[in-house]
Amino acid sequence: MNANNDFYILEYASHPGVYYIDNQFGMTNDVLSAEHYTSPEEALKYWENPSVWKVCKVHLDIKYV
Repeated sequence: MNANNDFYILEYASHPGVYYIDNQFGMTNDVLSAEHYTSPEEALKYWENPSVWKVCKVHLDIKYV
């Protein structure tokens, strides 16, 4: 993960706060553990029913203190 770069994740439309992760469970409530995509198009690329998902943009601003 690159500091200060945006990425996209998929949120289940019917379950706010639950995100897609490619593991045996298929879901997580941890934004940083969710599958990261470089664009909204890439995030939805392989899904037959994209209406199941909300694409979320994540921005991390990492600052040294």
